[in-house]
Amino acid sequence: MQKMKRLDLLLPADHEIFAYPSGSRRTAAAKYLDIGMQLSHIERRLDNIEKSIADINTIEIDRKSNIKTTKSDKAKIARNIIQGFGLD
Repeated sequence: MQKMKRLDLLLPADHEIFAYPSGSRRTAAAKYLDIGMQLSHIERRLDNIEKSIADINTIEIDRKSNIKTTKSDKAKIARNIIQGFGLD
């Protein structure tokens, strides 16, 4: 069995956790803490992805002359991608 540690929290009397029956609050609180940690990791990964997207140098090829031109408007590209995924 995994070693357990206690975490005492002071919460407002009207906190949502108190809507759970008294015997199940500990399990619900632990579950929500785990979900919160997972969301924190996802947000960190998303931040890294957004930074990577902002650092991308795109190359546009003029279809008529096949000349490559570098587009340096990284912020606009990143913003369009963020809006496209509905992350704003």
